[in-house]
Amino acid sequence: MTAKRKITISLLLTACLIVCIKLFVPAPFNNRELKKEFWVGKTHTPQTFPVIAGGDSRVYRGFATEIFEEQTSTRAHNLGYSSAGWSSEYLQFLISKLDTSAAEPTIILGLSPHSFTKRGAKNEHYNTFATLSDFEIFRGTVLSKHLKHFSPFKPEELVKGVFGIEKKSTYFEGFRSGGWVHSHKVPEDSTSAIPSYQKTFRDNHVDTAIISNFVQTIDKLVKRDLRVIIYRSPTTDQMEAIEDSMSGFNETRLKAQLVAVGAEWIDFNNNEYRSYDGSHLHYEAAIQLTEALSKHYLRIE
Repeated sequence: MTAKRKITISLLLTACLIVCIKLFVPAPFNNRELKKEFWVGKTHTPQTFPVIAGGDSRVYRGFATEIFEEQTSTRAHNLGYSSAGWSSEYLQFLISKLDTSAAEPTIILGLSPHSFTKRGAKNEHYNTFATLSDFEIFRGTVLSKHLKHFSPFKPEELVKGVFGIEKKSTYFEGFRSGGWVHSHKVPEDSTSAIPSYQKTFRDNHVDTAIISNFVQTIDKLVKRDLRVIIYRSPTTDQMEAIEDSMSGFNETRLKAQLVAVGAEWIDFNNNEYRSYDGSHLHYEAAIQLTEALSKHYLRIE
């Protein structure tokens, strides 16, 4: 057998092996390339959108972009990030992705007390992707589309996947179109996030300068005839009480300030939305919340 024939047969066998692996072995639990494609892609999309949603992880897990688009027939993009804060840079980033030539350009903002703290305003998660080099952007937006299909397994993941053994992690996430992360936990515990928030707010309180800048920015947007819809992201009554008492957040006062400059404020009842950890909405509740936001956007009572 010639060397050329051996190489050809080896390549064919390798291709068959890859196909068999893809057919019979489940996807890795933690596909790093898929995550990279999702976060880099949503941050560096060259497109602008008639509707932009912004906020922290309660927004990127709580605003189901695809549902909003189905309900309203309007393109939207979810630009929420973990622990996102209302810095001038982040607000300008949101505005830069808004299609101001649309019939009714709209920004939808989900608020959390942490977003008005100095720690939140550092926007560490957002900056991780906003400051990437040109090559890293190319890798995340182009190469990761292909590399995600060959994301490596950890040995324990392969064993668990092949033999149907449950993985230890109880958090599940799906990276959906438009910047939404479909998430839930098994088992659910609506109090599990409370200790971390209590720790966070011991020495981290809302900053009046950040609130003032936020209100001024909303005032400017409304004066530009941009529609601004604002709500406090639903959690649980227990979480809300802890956040308000420890962070110094005054929802009633902020709501009055925002309504006074022309923003549309929506009140949501925590008890109507299912939270799997006391901070974030189960994906079914995220869909429910998005449907409510869609009706408001369409001005349906």
